[in-house]
Amino acid sequence: MDVDTKCVLCNRQTEDRGHLFFKCKDAIKVWEILRLEEHMEVLATSSGGAEAVSYILKVKEDVQMKLIVLLWQWWNERNRVREGEKRRGAEDLAYVIEKHAVEFLGIEKEAVVVPNKPVQRWRKPMNEKMKINSDGAFTADTGEGGWGYVIRDGDGMVL
Repeated sequence: MDVDTKCVLCNRQTEDRGHLFFKCKDAIKVWEILRLEEHMEVLATSSGGAEAVSYILKVKEDVQMKLIVLLWQWWNERNRVREGEKRRGAEDLAYVIEKHAVEFLGIEKEAVVVPNKPVQRWRKPMNEKMKINSDGAFTADTGEGGWGYVIRDGDGMVL
């Protein structure tokens, strides 16, 4: 069985980690448009994934996000082309990378505000009436659920 090892993006070199992400002429264009060449050189000479990740985690947050999104999008582009889709140009891909990086940084910085709900305490009914409290729960995964209720009089006694 013949296995084609050529880079699916440039059809010139054997596709390995070094070529695909850092030496492929088309990848280099994207790195240049994003002005990340110095980081490309460091990552290209790293001894492996652990060293590359360690480097990425040490750079500024905005650069870090661009590097992560660039690597993700370039791998995604490679898979798209391999599956027969049309290849996007370097400028288009750089634009997508910038947009995703900005979006992801914005999401990370959005504060999730959880309102402080006051603890609700049982209040007795007015005018010697009874009060019924009920609750229920349902688990969608299992289709199981349950419910319950309690009836109390005006003094809080369970009936």
